[in-house]
Amino acid sequence: GRRIEAAIAMIKSTHDTIESICYQVGFNDKKQFFKLFRAITGMTPKTYRDAIERIPTNT
Repeated sequence: GRRIEAAIAMIKSTHDTIESICYQVGFNDKKQFFKLFRAITGMTPKTYRDAIERIPTNT
C-alpha cells in the first residue's frame, strides 16, 4: 500500500526511528505496521533499514 511505500522512502532517506515513521505515515498500531511491512517487503522495517545501509552508494 501507499503508506508502506511512503515508509520505505522514509527509511531510505531519513534517520527517523521506525516507530516515528510508523506514525508519520498514518499507522496508529505498530504491530499492524510491522505486519504489513513484512508482508510487502519480506522483512521487518529494522532489517530493511540495516540491509539498505549495507548497500554501498556511489557519492
